[in-house]
This record gives sequence, structure tokens and C-alpha cells, in this order.
Amino acid sequence: MSKNLLFLLLLFLGVIITLLMYNTSLQKNDLDLEIKILKPISPSDSVEFISQIQESWNFHTKKIYDDFLDQSALQSSNFNADTLFNAQVIRIIRRDNIDEELLQLRKYQNLEALSFVECKFSSTQFEELIETLKDQEHFKKLMISHSNIRSIPSNIYKLKHLETLGLSHNGLTEIHDGIRDLPNLKYLGLESNKSLMKLTKQIGELRSLELLDISGCSIDSIPNSIGQCVALKSLTANAGKLEYVPNTIGTVSYTHLRAHETEADL
Repeated sequence: MSKNLLFLLLLFLGVIITLLMYNTSLQKNDLDLEIKILKPISPSDSVEFISQIQESWNFHTKKIYDDFLDQSALQSSNFNADTLFNAQVIRIIRRDNIDEELLQLRKYQNLEALSFVECKFSSTQFEELIETLKDQEHFKKLMISHSNIRSIPSNIYKLKHLETLGLSHNGLTEIHDGIRDLPNLKYLGLESNKSLMKLTKQIGELRSLELLDISGCSIDSIPNSIGQCVALKSLTANAGKLEYVPNTIGTVSYTHLRAHETEADL
């Protein structure tokens, strides 16, 4: 065998060995990632709870769905077969009946964010969902879209820690006054509810509200009480019937800001 042929053979073997080692490394990294995602949280009082939710208040793209798409978030890879119940972020898609899911959700004590997409809700199941979530102290994000939601239940006030409520692409016809009792609500998404024609005057009670999205709704006016939403930064109402915005909007916020500036100057 010539020296050139021997050299080429050794070079070929070297490339094969290198590729095998690289592939093994990738598999190990994938396994480590899976273990990281599914690793149970130690049920110790001494372990500080670490939130999985990273709210991104981008007023142009509203990246409020990012938590449900984040591969590093602690999620159930198979909700129905999950026996660890450590997930903090859960996304449930295309269910004709959510009775079993309601029972399963009671076992997630660290749940922070929950999304339903294309699920059928009865008139009472939304209420039952709230009763299921009310005692989960870390829970703060609820998104239900394309799921035939007709109204917001009167017991919505029980989700005291809720910061995000997204009910886009449903059949909402009204917003229950009980929504005023969500002191921590920052984002209210009502987009593409074509039968929604008005907002409750009680919306002014949402003093933490930063983003309000009513795009694609049939709302033609906004209550003057919106001016009491001192934290409001973004109002989206495109592709709808909104004719004007009350001159009260922003007034309270501006006065509030000027008061702080005056105190700072002193």
C-alpha cells in the first residue's frame, strides 16, 4: 500500500471518529436540556421560589406569549401523562372537554402561566377554572383564545395575583364589573371579540393597567373613567369601530408624573 493511500485512509478514519464524537456530544447536551426542563423542584420551604415568567412589555409586538414558547421554561412536555406536577408554564391546545384538565391543574402548586387555545368552554367551566386557580399564589398569567368564551365570570376577582388576562378571538359580549377587583392586572387583551360593543365603566379601577388591547372589537367609545388608569401606557384599537378617545386619558397620569417631578425638584 502506497504512503499516499495510507495517509488518505487514516485521514478518512479520523474524520469519521470526529463526527461520531461530535454527535455523541450533541445527544448528551439534548439529554441535559431535557433533564433540566423536567427536573422536579425540591419541595423545601428553604428553597426560594424562582419565577419562570418574564413579562416583556413591548408596546409594538406585545410579547406576552413568549413564556409559552420558551423552551427553557419549566413546562409539561405531555400534560395528560405528567406525574411530576412541577410545571410553571402550561399550554393546552384543542380540547373538546376540559373536565380532566381542570382536575389535573389542581396538582400544580407552582403554576404561573396557563394558556388554552382552541378549547371548548361551557358557561360554568370558566368559573370552575378560576376556582381551581384561586389558591395558587404564584399564578399571574391566563390566556384563553379561540375557545368560545362568551363572558368573564363574576368570580374573576378571586385571581388576586393576576397580571395578564388575554381573551382574544372569542365571543365576548360584555366585560363583567368584577374585573375592577384585579389590583395587579397590567395587561388586558380583548382583541378580535367582534361582538364586544362596550367596556365597563369600572375599568378605571384598574390602577395597575399598562396595556389595553381592544383591536378588532365593535367598541365605538371608551368610558371617561379610563383616565383613572394612572399606569396606562398603551391602548390598541385598530381594525375596530372606535371613533374617539376620551380627553381624560393620560390626564391623571400626567398630573401624577408632574407631582413626582415637583417633589424631586424640592
